[in-house]
Amino acid sequence: MDPKEKCGCKGIRSCLICEKGENKNSTYKCTETDQYSYCPYCNLCWPEGASDSDVVTPLYVSRVKLLPDFISEEEESSLIDAIDLIPWMQSQSGRKKQDFGPKINFKKKKAKIDNFKGFPCFSKSILERFKQFEELSDFFPVELCHLEYSPDRGSAIDPHIDDFWIWGERLVTINLASSTTITLTPANMEDCSCLKECKKIFADSKESKENFFKKGNFICEHKMLIDSYTADQIAQNHCNNIENLEIPKEMCSMYRKNSDKTNVEVKVELPPRSLLILAGCSRYNWFHAIKREDILSRRLAMTFRELAENFMENEKAKILGTKLLQLGETFYDP
Repeated sequence: MDPKEKCGCKGIRSCLICEKGENKNSTYKCTETDQYSYCPYCNLCWPEGASDSDVVTPLYVSRVKLLPDFISEEEESSLIDAIDLIPWMQSQSGRKKQDFGPKINFKKKKAKIDNFKGFPCFSKSILERFKQFEELSDFFPVELCHLEYSPDRGSAIDPHIDDFWIWGERLVTINLASSTTITLTPANMEDCSCLKECKKIFADSKESKENFFKKGNFICEHKMLIDSYTADQIAQNHCNNIENLEIPKEMCSMYRKNSDKTNVEVKVELPPRSLLILAGCSRYNWFHAIKREDILSRRLAMTFRELAENFMENEKAKILGTKLLQLGETFYDP
């Protein structure tokens, strides 16, 4: 770490640079939690430490989607080289950033084009590849944010929910350079739609309950655990009153909103070159964070954001939104 380097921390935010120079202390506090790990193959979250002999109930967090190896190693190397040719700006909590998007005042709910000229040309092929996936076929981003995390600076990002006045339902991130873990914790569980999604899936006559967890190539180690806790059992639990705390850990964990039980943490491991989509409940009703201890080496993130569905509700916002969408399809060499 460069002893002359300055950070971009403000208020309660801190990193190793300012904690050392200004005698600040990290605001992160360790609390007791029930920890789950997300599996990208069965799309469920499993209690950590569960074995094949345990009868366990998974959690379902709506619309988390992880696509391993979204890009190749060659593409990753090329992207990192291209990103590093662009000047980095200091950000909070030990991060550095590069922004391509409108200038936004979140407190006043105001946005303007400012210096936004479009996206860097190396992102064009990525956006074209998005269209190959059903979840992103109608995804039209208007912001690209590059973030750099480094263990030397104690980089992290506190639990938060991205603004939904301007940003839309899907947050799409490509993870570069190293593995890390994103941590999800329940926030606005009173608005949870996971229960409705589960009920809808189980009631769908086009899909047998037996095959609910067995779409495509079921290759993860959780098959035996799932077989021991059948879809029929899960469906029966969801037919009961969700507030009945005698029910064991419900898949959607909504029951915890009025519970004094231990907090829940869901860990989503992000391998290099993977793509993560947070939408629905996982975007609006769960905080997401990256802890300092989960940054073991340099990590880069490319995060794309779309406009909120109701952003263009008046004529002024419609003019701005239309221009932003046009710039989102413009590419240049920064």
